[in-house]
Amino acid sequence: MMKIAVFQKLVKGGAQRAFIELTKFLSKDHYVDIYTIYFEKEDLSELILLNKYVKNIFKFRCVRFYLKSPFGFLNIFVNFINLYFLDRLYFQIAKNIDLKNYDLVLSHASYFDFIHAPAILRYLSTRCIYYCQEPFSRCFEKDPFSKFHSNNPLYLIGYKLYRFLFYKYDYFNVRHADLVLCNSYYTKEHIYKEYMISSKVNYLGVDIERFRPLDLERENLVLSIGHLDYRKGHHLAIEALGEIPFDLRPRLIIISPLSKDGPYKQYLEHLARIKGVEISFYKDLVDDELIFLYNKAKLTVCAYIKEPFGLVCLESLACSTPVVAVEGGGLKEIIINNENGILVRADVKEIASAIEYLLKNESIRKIMGDKARSYIIERWGW
Repeated sequence: MMKIAVFQKLVKGGAQRAFIELTKFLSKDHYVDIYTIYFEKEDLSELILLNKYVKNIFKFRCVRFYLKSPFGFLNIFVNFINLYFLDRLYFQIAKNIDLKNYDLVLSHASYFDFIHAPAILRYLSTRCIYYCQEPFSRCFEKDPFSKFHSNNPLYLIGYKLYRFLFYKYDYFNVRHADLVLCNSYYTKEHIYKEYMISSKVNYLGVDIERFRPLDLERENLVLSIGHLDYRKGHHLAIEALGEIPFDLRPRLIIISPLSKDGPYKQYLEHLARIKGVEISFYKDLVDDELIFLYNKAKLTVCAYIKEPFGLVCLESLACSTPVVAVEGGGLKEIIINNENGILVRADVKEIASAIEYLLKNESIRKIMGDKARSYIIERWGW
């Protein structure tokens, strides 16, 4: 038995689910303590659920300053101050961990603005592993709906400085880990390109006892799951459904872990209206609700842009629901084309063609779903 400290500061989604499942399994054979940071009034209910699995949960409050309108554009500079206080907090946590004589530390990401790798990696004397879901630079890929848009010259200068400093901060933190794990070979290559270090692929999994077929009648329904973020490709799913003949066209449910009524959601609603696609938004579902929808849908669309892995694919396949997935990123490591799903390019007509094919051919869709379930049981259980 080892004594392990686990650090995390995650938002709801795939990375948090991975953290929860990995922590549960570690706690079966080892002594596990959790360390986390939080902001005032933050909901920690997901974390509290792990109380019955781990020995202790140590919570450290993080101070964060921000300015309100009309001075909000200056927050890009305030974040330099926030980073300083965050770094001091990481130092304090690392020293607390070192004093307790753990055998090792397993650190997940720490999503503070764009920081991924926490600075405890740099300050720890205890040997540490960092599970990297995706490199930091991913956050700066082009997103036309990003809040970081302004023509203010002062803002643009601050943004360039912000991006450079935060990138270097993340870079040095990652390189201090004794071992870096990642979720796919796609991410492994990306990590080497960004950090010039080698990492080891440690695939994630799915709870095959919970995510399972329920033998429900399928509705003319398609799912698209992920944060309301341009990179999750919900707009591609809507455009593709708009290409399908009206009498065959399914309704679309977009499921996100958090409520986010920003410009991207407004764009999706507008796009659905002009494309004639019936759309609903669901947020923050518990597992039972999510499993029910997987079992009611005829298929799941994963039109993700450079997705590092794709837990949604595993969950859908475990429920015998085939997936139409864009082949970029780590999704091609999960989907076997024309066996448990269909791989397509990020092309609206190609996505639409794959969806239409599965909607028209119920017997093929069912065979594909059965193969998907068997494949998950064989290869992707935790």
